[in-house]
Amino acid sequence: MKVAWLFLCLIAVVGTDMAGRAEERDTARLTSGIAINEVLADPPEGENGDANRDGQRNTYGDEFVELYNSGPDTTDLSGWYIADAVDIRHVFPDSIEVLLAPGQFLTVFGGGDPTGFDGAVWVASSGRLSLNNSDDVVALISTSGDTMDVHTYGAEAGRNESLIRVPDGSGDWTRPSVEDWDWLFSPQEPNRGDTSAGNVSWGEVKRQYFARG
Repeated sequence: MKVAWLFLCLIAVVGTDMAGRAEERDTARLTSGIAINEVLADPPEGENGDANRDGQRNTYGDEFVELYNSGPDTTDLSGWYIADAVDIRHVFPDSIEVLLAPGQFLTVFGGGDPTGFDGAVWVASSGRLSLNNSDDVVALISTSGDTMDVHTYGAEAGRNESLIRVPDGSGDWTRPSVEDWDWLFSPQEPNRGDTSAGNVSWGEVKRQYFARG
């Protein structure tokens, strides 16, 4: 019964009335403060695509969806889920508190063993996010079935870099290269020109580290 209920909610999100739900979505997002903040559907090739920092680049494992809380209150995401245009990809367990405080990030990777991140990092409960490099939807749904946020994208996602919001949580969608930033993605970090990664990819960070001995 629960699976059927989740499936019906998914259909409501990705159906043809998506545009008509925009006002509901924006109201929910602004009320809760929780928003989809960064989406990596097309990890770069080679070690520069090792977004989850587990030591290897994987087409599915290094995909991620990052959430951000721009509101004034801590929100419990227990029972919330992330879906694309095809299926539910990640469900936050309802058996524990999944708290996201104001100003904090939460990232869900497609797989692998995410390493070296501060804050809340998860691996997709379905085993992968399976985000298309073009023409897909990422939706965040609350346990009550409300659409908290949704982002529909096209070919711009298939450029070996993230889709990002600037400013975090409330701004328009863009890409690091459009903003003339050197980094390709920034899970668990603000979308700005001076991330702690030093404006470079994770692969370059590792190269600089090992070069220093």
